[in-house]
Amino acid sequence: MEIKNAMIAKLRGRVDSLGESFVILDVGGVGYFLWCSRQTLGFLTLGAENITLWVETVMKAEQLVLYGFSSFEEQECFRLLNTVQGVGGRMALAL
Repeated sequence: MEIKNAMIAKLRGRVDSLGESFVILDVGGVGYFLWCSRQTLGFLTLGAENITLWVETVMKAEQLVLYGFSSFEEQECFRLLNTVQGVGGRMALAL
């Protein structure tokens, strides 16, 4: 396993909120907003404790964006899709 330039590599906490394409993970009282795939969101339950998500940290237009994944393999697939010209983070999650 190789972790590349990760500011935040993974987070463990309680599922505070779930949306159609995101989760807010409460880690020690700090809520992290993570964009997630449907696969990862299907793995989560509101209020679940000790959930670990792999995190891809992306800096774009002076904004820090976090993407969360239920497995390292899903994160690697996301990274690979992001190398394709014209494929951004949200599209990579949808694929």
